Amino acid sequence: MQKQSRRVARIAVGVPFALAVSLSGVDAHALESNRITVIETEYSITVSRPNVRAGTYTLDVRNDGRTRHDLVIAGPGVDSRTPVLEGGASAELKVTLQAGTYALWCSVGKHHSIGMRSSISVA
Repeated sequence: MQKQSRRVARIAVGVPFALAVSLSGVDAHALESNRITVIETEYSITVSRPNVRAGTYTLDVRNDGRTRHDLVIAGPGVDSRTPVLEGGASAELKVTLQAGTYALWCSVGKHHSIGMRSSISVA
């Protein structure tokens, strides 16, 4: 019994150590999610990850407001938009981001001029 409990103890200690060693060689960027949540309301845009590394991302855009909104993203090599979303609706937008700054805004009516804008910085 004593021999078996020592073996269990070694396994319990060894597994986290082995996991830590195996992950130490993994690029932290590879572990990052390729999804960015963008929440639109009256009259603001909140970005879950405003600073990311270059790569391909899916923007999960959700209109948490009551009025219609869309999302435009423009920057180095990107000029894309979602359809206009009714309150409560969502859309996905796949973009490849290079180093630089990307402007995000709602192009519905005067929403941009009253504060519906944000940005994403890419290193």
